[in-house]
Amino acid sequence: MNNKKQILLDQLLDSINQENPETENYLVPEEVSRKARSLMSIKSDLGDAHYLIQQLSVMLLMHTGDGMIMTALWKAAIITYGKCFTSSDDGQGKLEAKECFKDIPYFIGAHNSLMSIRNGYIAHRGDNEFEETVLFVKIDKNHPEETTYAMKSFRAANSSFPNMVDYLNVIEHLQQFVEKRIKKNLQKIHDRLQSRENQ
Repeated sequence: MNNKKQILLDQLLDSINQENPETENYLVPEEVSRKARSLMSIKSDLGDAHYLIQQLSVMLLMHTGDGMIMTALWKAAIITYGKCFTSSDDGQGKLEAKECFKDIPYFIGAHNSLMSIRNGYIAHRGDNEFEETVLFVKIDKNHPEETTYAMKSFRAANSSFPNMVDYLNVIEHLQQFVEKRIKKNLQKIHDRLQSRENQ
């Protein structure tokens, strides 16, 4: 472990001790805690995505949201949701759709819709069902020699928010799925640490 990482871990433990003075606190070794940390990070991301979609839903229902802010909430929700299903360079875990929805295939459609929006509109630029761009030329009627080129794009905004309840339901299902996996993983960690202590 490098010195910078050790300093950060020491700072984290100091912060944990300040927040929890009534308990003895220890960091669980990385090799033991990696899966649980991944799942807890996913749980946090799902909570964030759920909150963002809830806020967007309220704006849509109340007709109170500014278009740019609603689009920003939408993009943030989709990016955060998509993180849960993509791998990282540091080996953090990810959710697998086949596993998450094997007992409730109804949610696969909404999940695929969210991932399609992420992959086809938010994460990658291009012409698709969510974004279309054209170049056009404007020729002045009085001075035909004066031409201007410009771009016009259509980006799906409010029209891309039709399934908010389905999206919230998918996230709630995933939150329950992840919570069960966290509990199971934490029990394994506890058992492993207990067995080390008893040796």
